[in-house]
Amino acid sequence: MEHLAEFTATLLLPDLPAGTELTVDAITWTTGERFKGLKFIPPGLHLVCYNSPGVQRREAGGRSGFFHDFQAREIVVKLWDAEAEDMYDDSHDPDQVERYRINVNDFIFGLGPYPLTPSDSLNYMGSSIAGSKVTDLYGLWTSWTSHITPEVVKRVMKTRSSRTTTKLGTDFHFTNFDLRRSFPPGSAPSEVTKYSIDKSWLLEHLITDAWDGSYTVVLGEIQLAFILTIVAFIQEGFERWKALLHLVCECDDAIRSYFDSLYSELFDVVSCQLRDCPEDMFEMDGERSFLEHCFRTLLSRIREHDQTDSAVQETAMRKAQWKAFAERAEHFATVMENRFTGWKLHANFEQPVLTSFRSLDEHDDDDDDDDAPAIVHDDELRDLEKWRSMEVVDLLSDDEGDEKAPLQGAATKTGKEAGNPAASPEGSDNEGVLEDENDKPDDEDYSEYITEY
Repeated sequence: MEHLAEFTATLLLPDLPAGTELTVDAITWTTGERFKGLKFIPPGLHLVCYNSPGVQRREAGGRSGFFHDFQAREIVVKLWDAEAEDMYDDSHDPDQVERYRINVNDFIFGLGPYPLTPSDSLNYMGSSIAGSKVTDLYGLWTSWTSHITPEVVKRVMKTRSSRTTTKLGTDFHFTNFDLRRSFPPGSAPSEVTKYSIDKSWLLEHLITDAWDGSYTVVLGEIQLAFILTIVAFIQEGFERWKALLHLVCECDDAIRSYFDSLYSELFDVVSCQLRDCPEDMFEMDGERSFLEHCFRTLLSRIREHDQTDSAVQETAMRKAQWKAFAERAEHFATVMENRFTGWKLHANFEQPVLTSFRSLDEHDDDDDDDDAPAIVHDDELRDLEKWRSMEVVDLLSDDEGDEKAPLQGAATKTGKEAGNPAASPEGSDNEGVLEDENDKPDDEDYSEYITEY
């Protein structure tokens, strides 16, 4: 296998402490005394994470690490800072680094091979997988990173980096957006309601202004956020992954524009992410229900377009593409139902008019909820229609006449003002629909809700 050295890269870690927990992509080792690094690393973007024994004892949470875009025949040398219990930056002692690089053959017997083929037992994502459950781990990694480019990594990390290496930090700069502000500035109340239900305007705005006009960047950020969650154990990655999935799954009009690009590829991206994850990975705090809800919402809207034939009114080729896409969506639903016990993606269900989602802006607080668009659910709408049609005067006695106004006004107040417990922060994030012209948001600059790279 030595001929592989001509087409692959080497990572030399000459002074890494024994007992370090080292993860490359989705594969984890605990290093021994003779371990000096890895060989036969395929060219491309890889993530290296590590925790020294001392760090493992003291800390829980995110891991240290770096992304590197490996090149064929490249030898990457990383030196260990014993005092900081971390790896030095690339700028540290370049002469020593070059000496190690020149004498790499002195360490050849301490280099472990990157597992290019399936193995009977590998420590995968922190737990041992036996025989039949082992996948092609390099194939898994390439499917996880199919839309991640070094440029996306550098933009999100915004840490000190060289041409090919970007170190993980504590401050991440994913594209920032507020799902509660998904409508254009200066919107009329009807537009606020429409675009609070349908996030298409916000998605289009982000693609145009923040993602250089490319839908693939949102897929790259979804993949990067997932990897930071699953490999580096970074909570912010998980929160951003959730927000991005909410954004793309709660669109309606955008499905028509991107069904043969963004949404077709989204099914592939998510299928690869969830294919090998433990079924209970998102059970805590009801997180799996968030995934099920997102995909039920998206699939129900695709089916509505499919039934009305409103998604494509163009050529026969476009209609054939839509038909293939709709079939792909149903196949995705079947795969997910088989993958996760209890998921009902084909079942009929009562979909809320809008599901509120808290902003992930670091400045978010409970007071901001007062400015969010108000929402109602289907059952509340039915009650509102009933109230409008009822002869309220006949229901009240003369001495209760003073109480008529609050009851009659309930149809136009927000849920919180009308006494709806679902509208209060103590109950849930749901609020009532904006109906009053006075509730129209100010025509303000919304640039603060979108953070450019």
